Amino acid sequence: MARGKLILILIGAAIVGLGAILASPESDRGSESGDPLILHCAAGLRLPVTEIVDAYKKQTGRSVQLNFGPSGALEATLEVAGGDLFLPADRSYIDSTTSKGLVDEVIPVAYLTAGIAVVRGNPLKIDGLDALASEGVKVVLANPEAAIGKFTRKVLTTAGLADQIERNVIVTKPTVNEVAETVELGLADAGIIWDALAGQYTNVAFVHVPEFDQHRQQACVGVLRSARSPTRALHFAHYLAAHDRGQEIFRKHGYEIPEGESGRMSE
Repeated sequence: MARGKLILILIGAAIVGLGAILASPESDRGSESGDPLILHCAAGLRLPVTEIVDAYKKQTGRSVQLNFGPSGALEATLEVAGGDLFLPADRSYIDSTTSKGLVDEVIPVAYLTAGIAVVRGNPLKIDGLDALASEGVKVVLANPEAAIGKFTRKVLTTAGLADQIERNVIVTKPTVNEVAETVELGLADAGIIWDALAGQYTNVAFVHVPEFDQHRQQACVGVLRSARSPTRALHFAHYLAAHDRGQEIFRKHGYEIPEGESGRMSE
């Protein structure tokens, strides 16, 4: 499937799913209504963010509607459909939406480091990016619309390995989760994923490589200018980033936390 057609399908599906919620009258915008907040969230953050949303609902009684997908497709979606919050896996998407006037406030949430996912036990002894270019190695990568996919291609190009590794790519996937799942099932020998994601799959091991370790990525939540309830949206953003709330859950799932950048949160 052509990349452009895939993007349109992803955006279209997201917009259809959001339509009923975002169709509230213009007079309701900015109100403190009880409608769920809409959070556009990178698929690679699905596990901790889902748990955080559940905890937030139990503690406050407030709901958050989650819209997961590749960071690039989510950015395109919120440009069309709006929403309340945006949490991509790479700060460059927040910087992009901020430059477009779509984001009012940004709060750091977690750090992500890319690396090589291999089948547990690493039977091919893959220990670096060069190994992904070896003859016969089956590689899976995320599409460029995903944060990990865009970042991977940037690093591989800088390392002068993009063309060699691309020849071994047997399939590309819309999200980093699907890259990990492909390795988990043994359908590929290796893929590029975020470090914390490896712990979510029983048959996946993670190989650190210096080319990625030197360039960890920062996930930040942005409060959107289109937020129908900016105060509630900001409250949830602070909840995500509070050491005694959301960051406890991120840390539990293996995500690196930006120590010292967020504090405790009162009820």
